[in-house]
Amino acid sequence: MLSTHSADLTILCKVVDNFGDIGFVYRLAKNLVQLNPQREIRIAVDNLAAFNKIESRVDPALAEQVLEVDSADSLQDQESADKAGNEGKPKTAAETKRVGKPKNGGRLRIFDATNAAVCAREWTKKPARVILECFQCGRPDWLEALLFPREDCLQTKNEPPRALIINIDYLTAEDYAEEFHRLKSGTRSPLVRKVNFMPGFTAKTGGLILDVPPATDSKTKTAGPQVLMFSYPKDFAPIIRAISRWNKDAQINLAQGAGKESFLSAKNAGNLKINQMPFLSQEEWDKNLFAQDLLFVRGEDSLSRACLASKPFVWQAYLQDDNYQLVKVQALLERMRPHFAADDFCAVENFWHLYNGAPDCQDPSAMEAACYEFLSRYDSLRPGFAAFSQSLFELGNFAEKLDEFVGEWAR
Repeated sequence: MLSTHSADLTILCKVVDNFGDIGFVYRLAKNLVQLNPQREIRIAVDNLAAFNKIESRVDPALAEQVLEVDSADSLQDQESADKAGNEGKPKTAAETKRVGKPKNGGRLRIFDATNAAVCAREWTKKPARVILECFQCGRPDWLEALLFPREDCLQTKNEPPRALIINIDYLTAEDYAEEFHRLKSGTRSPLVRKVNFMPGFTAKTGGLILDVPPATDSKTKTAGPQVLMFSYPKDFAPIIRAISRWNKDAQINLAQGAGKESFLSAKNAGNLKINQMPFLSQEEWDKNLFAQDLLFVRGEDSLSRACLASKPFVWQAYLQDDNYQLVKVQALLERMRPHFAADDFCAVENFWHLYNGAPDCQDPSAMEAACYEFLSRYDSLRPGFAAFSQSLFELGNFAEKLDEFVGEWAR
């Protein structure tokens, strides 16, 4: 068994793709500390400037700091548990979103992972017992030296484990997520255990983090549909033309990021209202996303929020060699397929493939036609996206499952 420090967590984050990595880490850390306010959570991140973009209270100049986390309701609210029936299972999407554990406030300790001296001193004083290694980020040299000292070779097999490393991998709908979930892995020492813990879209994975933004402000609603545009660079002219044909009053809420300039360069393709959004805190980003009518999202953290929003959405996966992103896109589509009528799903599948770089995407007319077909089915698509969303709530909260898993090791 691990020591009494095993309930304490070290979370490692290496910022690779803008804000998705740190966005997931911050979301998870908040959930975990709200579930167990007595637990100490230390986050070691290599890019505090990126962290600051989604949480302005983080000071990029500090090697060590404390961040207070307020209490928050998850998408599951304990007060409605009784409404779910005697067996305690939710009956509707609304009830599903309300059933779960109440959350409390807490605090996070944030460290600059690149400051080896400060981090080595901190983790020497209080060694890491449970380490969440997010997205195969690896371990900093200062932590590696503490986890695997030379005297390990002298230890016997009867020694209790020194630490548990939990590898939290990228979100994927591919089958390997089920195969790898809770799969044990080796390390250089018998005293350091390692296991995979996979977010995902099925009951054989950890599911998604379930949290909810503050209530949206109905005063901000405009005459036309609100469309969130958060993307990687691409030719947006066909998309803009299709949206203009679909609803001339649509407003594009354009997020900061790599795709912003390429969208603006094509804005004359249609007469759309464009609202260029500033960088938003994670709380404000979530609030904004849930308030939209249609979502164009990229990456993984925003994808997970879109999946839970019960709104029609389009996902742009990160471009990979040999168009492997299409494999990831199709895997997610297959999880969604059962929730849609055949014709509606065909429109979703066709547009998603073109939007993600399928061979025909070089034909602007094909892209425009596929986008317009998707948009023209907006009303009939809504129930399918809502049903998919509900199915994910029913899987339970990734953070709670991880919390329980850590608790098993702590006993």
